[in-house]
Amino acid sequence: MKCLPLTQRSGPLLSFGLLFACTLPVAQPAAAAPYVFHPAPSMNLPRAGHTATLLPDGRVLVAAGRNDTAYATDSAELFDPVTNRWSITGSLATARVLHTATLLPSGLVLVTGGAQNDGTVTTSAELYNPATGTWTPTGDLKWPRQEHTATLLTNGMVLVAGGHNRGAPYAQTELYDPATGTWTVMRRLNEPRYDHTAALLSDGRVLVAGGFNADSVLSSAELYDPATGLWELTGSLTTARYQQTATLLRHGTVLIAGGLKVPPQPLSADLYDPVTGTWAKIGAALPSLAGMAATLVAEGRVLLSGGYNAQTAAIVRSVRVYDPVADSLQQYLGLNTARGWHTATVLMDGRVLIAGGDDNTSHDTTSVEIGNRADR
Repeated sequence: MKCLPLTQRSGPLLSFGLLFACTLPVAQPAAAAPYVFHPAPSMNLPRAGHTATLLPDGRVLVAAGRNDTAYATDSAELFDPVTNRWSITGSLATARVLHTATLLPSGLVLVTGGAQNDGTVTTSAELYNPATGTWTPTGDLKWPRQEHTATLLTNGMVLVAGGHNRGAPYAQTELYDPATGTWTVMRRLNEPRYDHTAALLSDGRVLVAGGFNADSVLSSAELYDPATGLWELTGSLTTARYQQTATLLRHGTVLIAGGLKVPPQPLSADLYDPVTGTWAKIGAALPSLAGMAATLVAEGRVLLSGGYNAQTAAIVRSVRVYDPVADSLQQYLGLNTARGWHTATVLMDGRVLIAGGDDNTSHDTTSVEIGNRADR
């Protein structure tokens, strides 16, 4: 089941896509936003549902996704923060959307899974080398997956969990070893899920939360321990949700924000405490937003940008900021262009790069904007 409005323009994903309504609470924007966004040079190609990876040299790799002419694209491009310009780089061997991208300790970028142009879900995995600008196939996943998660562990391996193949959810997990380029089957999740989140905790465990299992939206959460390879259930979210964001905060807690629920209703943000294994609601309820981006920015705050409001069937341009010191979530009117299923990347100089996404004209966009702290 999906709610992406971008899937309304493409048959394969719409086969398990539904749109849900949610209530928009009244919010008063603050007088001044903590970040000011300015238009920047556009990408070469429109895209949404892509990935963006900050490379060790400070450039940003944007890979694959969908656009107005193809359900999935194999194109990739690089943003140079020195020149603020985009350049085309090598194309992937396999076009894909709803995939994952993970920066490895070697500086290579691992891309896994996703859906192809005909809706077929792929097992393909590829490595991008920033030095050569080329992609190289690596070992295939054991199962074809889309809308899964991929988490870099402290030992340098990558844990892939959940996802689905044309609506059939997975509990299966697997581990990628960059030294051998191979995958190892690991213990199953306690509950099959996709459209969930995964966050690496400060102690090296992985927190997986929420998602959808083809029958219902999930509130359950579980922890992966890399020392034992086992999954253990932990406290449940205060509200079941899928397509949410998850951000590890500096003091070790995890912020869950946005997402969708059935039946539709406003959702508060949730904060997970790994010491107690419990969740707490944060702030007032917000509209159920899908396609929102979450980014950890200066002073440990979380910048939540854009998204799709199912009640109004509109992409929003609002920005919300969670301040862990004040324990508050404030809404602002920040982006120049309404967008959802975009990417938000913190550059090495602290600026925030907002790229692509689906806009309110029912098109995927090339537009880009950069956020600077308002106090600079």
